[in-house]
Amino acid sequence: MNEATEVIQRITGEEGLNTHSKPDFFQEMILCESLQRVTIPNINAKVPKIELTDYEGCLAEIGRQGCPQALKQLADVCEKNAKNSLKFRTYWREYIEMSLKKCEFYNCQPATLGCIRTSVAREAMHYLWVLVKNKWLESSDIRFTKSFLLAADKHVLKEFIDILNNEWGMDQVREDFKMLEHET
Repeated sequence: MNEATEVIQRITGEEGLNTHSKPDFFQEMILCESLQRVTIPNINAKVPKIELTDYEGCLAEIGRQGCPQALKQLADVCEKNAKNSLKFRTYWREYIEMSLKKCEFYNCQPATLGCIRTSVAREAMHYLWVLVKNKWLESSDIRFTKSFLLAADKHVLKEFIDILNNEWGMDQVREDFKMLEHET
């Protein structure tokens, strides 16, 4: 983990966590190499708080520099290993927001690279699914997701609605998003 942090510091010339940095998606390949050096715990293996703090520092930094996948892995660790709903929410939200920024950075058009925008919609749905599965869903999650989808584009919103209408076990959420169908 220290090795990955050192690579980040060499790339950015900065030390410590910078939550307000502008992602550099041109550096994504280098950042992904750093991500591969981070040992992720086995699924459902208990992670002590001190180790979680180490994972947070390293993975959040890699993710915020321009590798959204690192934020996703951190959210997964928070869900599966730390059973921490607040941290899961924080990092998964950052992950899908960063993924959308990546689409905008590369100017991904729905007609040509719709699969990338489609994955953003799928990940927004997965966020809600995890919250429902773990019985962590709160009204703030619905508000965030609505706000995120409305701030995205019509392609992401339409894809999300299509997935939601076909997703098993999401009845309690489906009603909350009925009114968004008119936005597509």
